[in-house]
Amino acid sequence: ILHEHKVLVGIGVSDPGLARNLVWDAGWVCKNSQNNAISEKDAIGFISWNLEQIFGVGKHVEGKGKNNGFSVGATADFVAYDGSPFDMKSRVKVVAGGGKRQIIIDPKQE
Repeated sequence: ILHEHKVLVGIGVSDPGLARNLVWDAGWVCKNSQNNAISEKDAIGFISWNLEQIFGVGKHVEGKGKNNGFSVGATADFVAYDGSPFDMKSRVKVVAGGGKRQIIIDPKQE
């Protein structure tokens, strides 16, 4: 209901150990929204750039406009999958970020 009325929505966790499951939480919200009201892009925003804007951090500082958290020349944390991040069969292929200029390709997954 909030999203349909243009309220900026964010999904977070209180324990850093649970952050790894946020993609599943976002996927659940997307797949269970009535009439497909929440797209995959919206759901990813709930766990990423919407939070930047809500808390006033990152690229969403007042006056900067909405750019989905990415800007030319800035470092970014990201994960690339071999399919939809909401598909349980998708595997992580690339990880970058964590404050480091390191890219991990085909990370070990348990």
